[in-house]
Amino acid sequence: MEVGFDAAAAETVKHVASRVGDLRMFDDTERQELVEVARRLRLAAVEAMAVPRLDGSLTRQHIRELMEDLLDLLFPGLFHPRGPGCPWPDATDHALANIRWKLSACIDAAAGIDAGSPRQSRHITKRIVLEFLRDLPCIQQALIEDARAAHAGDPAARSFNEVLLAYPGFIAVAAYRLAHRLHTLGAPLVPRMMSEWAHTQTGIDIHPGASLGSSIFIDHGTGVVIGETAVVGNNVKLYHGVTLGAASTRHRTSTQRHPTIQSNVTLYAHATVLGGTTVIGENSVVGASVLLADSLPPNSSVTTGRLNVIKTREIKPRTTVAPIANRA
Repeated sequence: MEVGFDAAAAETVKHVASRVGDLRMFDDTERQELVEVARRLRLAAVEAMAVPRLDGSLTRQHIRELMEDLLDLLFPGLFHPRGPGCPWPDATDHALANIRWKLSACIDAAAGIDAGSPRQSRHITKRIVLEFLRDLPCIQQALIEDARAAHAGDPAARSFNEVLLAYPGFIAVAAYRLAHRLHTLGAPLVPRMMSEWAHTQTGIDIHPGASLGSSIFIDHGTGVVIGETAVVGNNVKLYHGVTLGAASTRHRTSTQRHPTIQSNVTLYAHATVLGGTTVIGENSVVGASVLLADSLPPNSSVTTGRLNVIKTREIKPRTTVAPIANRA
């Protein structure tokens, strides 16, 4: 068994070296050290089953390319420049065909990882992909409403295009709406990876299982977390650091673990709302740094107490010390 590992490890080192240059770039001592490290990594992975053997058919790069293609289809020019010689209908048809192929490959690969039966899942994959593509115009319209809400809700937003190109909250919500539709259609793993792509890009973490209404605006956005079973109504505004979380993470249950935020609610920076039975009534305002684990009735306002402390520094009179030469 050890001989087999040594041989496989040596092949691994040769493969790596072939990508960066000739194996002769390493001297004998360095080469032996690399062989030993590779052998130990492979042995540890087999003994502990700690490192899954992914075949590369579904990677973060695949998801990044898919997300950029999807968002560029909905908002042309958002990620990729448009060639002047390509007619609009032809470009759209080509983009849809490309997305269908990429998304099908990702879902098939995910089904193989999760269920171990990619052949059995292909009919289901086809249904999921076609349903998803049919829903893209509705998703596009929802995202236009989100962008309008951002433009209307932020005095710093000078144009609709600025929201599309420069607002992380818009990208996070856009990724959520795409991932959420795939989640509801039963696509394995891919929606979660799409939400993590947005998390990496924006610092905003929205689980694809959450339910968000229309005209959602996340201002600034860094550190916002919206859990899997959270329910958010229409015209809700969230600032950076807002958390809609579970009161406990000890048990996995099918019941709602995250709060419900009704329509026309504003949650200011670092507000935290916890628990599946917690409901924030419509037209309410939750102030900055407030922690809530109890429901609020509609039209409520809750803030932390302000602590205004003004300290006046006492200025002591200066003491003049005579030079040594002039001292008596």
